[in-house]
Amino acid sequence: MRIPNILTTVMLIVLVSIFGVGCGPDDESNTEISQTVDENIALELDEEKTEDKNDTITIILDPGHGGENTGAMADVNGDGVIDFEKDLNMVVANHMIEILQNYEGLHVALTRYGDEELSHAERAAIAQSFAKETLSKTVILISIHNNANPYAFLEGVEAYVSV
Repeated sequence: MRIPNILTTVMLIVLVSIFGVGCGPDDESNTEISQTVDENIALELDEEKTEDKNDTITIILDPGHGGENTGAMADVNGDGVIDFEKDLNMVVANHMIEILQNYEGLHVALTRYGDEELSHAERAAIAQSFAKETLSKTVILISIHNNANPYAFLEGVEAYVSV
């Protein structure tokens, strides 16, 4: 079951990227988590190396919001500066693509590279175009969001998966 393992590893990268955004300098635990994630991806990809391009995996990272659609707004660093979700989503996506591009057998791309607003249909069309371009059997679209909640005690990660 290669796909569930890769999805789990990608979710770990999401978590590492999210917790690293706006939280000050990297500490030893973040570095240790990143190394563990890197090792897990390398193991997964080494298990089933193949020359057949159809066995590659395409991951499209979708930094949510953009343009006039700022998403949630919050003072993430506690410095009095209001941060926009669209910007945080882009930072997380850039961290993830930097990590994922290092692995053979993965094609990684973003739905947006700048501050532009895309409809859901446009985001899906971009994912489909990458699927056609890479001829990958498996295409994973990860939409990145940072939700806001007025209740500080409510926190966590949510993931929606279409099967």
